[in-house]
Amino acid sequence: MAPQSTLQIAELKEHTKSLYHCADCSYCVDAVWEERHLAHVCPTLEHHSSALSYSGRGYISLARALLEGEEFPLEDVASRVFTCTSCGNCDRACPIGLSPKNVNLALRTLLVNHGAAPSALKQHYDQLPITDPALMLGEENSQSSVVSLDAVDTLIMPGCSANDDWADEFRAYYQVITSIKPNSTLLGASSGTKATCCGAVSAELGDSDAAQKSFDAMTRQTTVFPRLEQIIHLNPQCYARCQDDNRVIGFASWLRDLLLNEQIVATLRT
Repeated sequence: MAPQSTLQIAELKEHTKSLYHCADCSYCVDAVWEERHLAHVCPTLEHHSSALSYSGRGYISLARALLEGEEFPLEDVASRVFTCTSCGNCDRACPIGLSPKNVNLALRTLLVNHGAAPSALKQHYDQLPITDPALMLGEENSQSSVVSLDAVDTLIMPGCSANDDWADEFRAYYQVITSIKPNSTLLGASSGTKATCCGAVSAELGDSDAAQKSFDAMTRQTTVFPRLEQIIHLNPQCYARCQDDNRVIGFASWLRDLLLNEQIVATLRT
């Protein structure tokens, strides 16, 4: 673990606006916003600790202090930073549009880069089960997931939630998409490789290098489809990470657009 005096704080500098524009209003701590169904917005404060340093405002104050050269035991910093659920309620509650969540992620990256992330968290991350989505379709559907590379116009991206517990739900999503877009397939299914993770999990943990490597590998896998027009993400975290690609859309948005453009019709069942 790096000594406190050698900490590099480059990870925090890009968040200077958030660090020095915070009004200390505490909306991200205890706001009640009925229109957005927010009440005492921070689940970490509600269910883990009521100390301010475990809140969005606390993360901003902590990052600002580190940026200005103050020293804290890194174990204490990590215990607070990695307790955050990354739900984003603090961002939604901020009346001036700051992002305490992104400040928290920057603090995580700083800690990971200096070997100060909790070892138990890294062990949990290394043991995350990720199932090949093609296997979840079952034998009766596995062959139908293979479409000629030249024919593919749509990729279906289940995300890391593609595990056995989610198999039935995934198959339902898959059937809906392929019935509307017959030239759709899973990433890797047609090229004979296993799909690469987009890196959302490692990004949430603050391991930005690993996250970027995964993202780049996934992006390279999409280049084998010469007629690819659309990438439908079923997992919101993956969609958020990949939405800079203009081909990317979330499943709910994809269905909404089809309905609005009258490409499909919804019928009420009684």
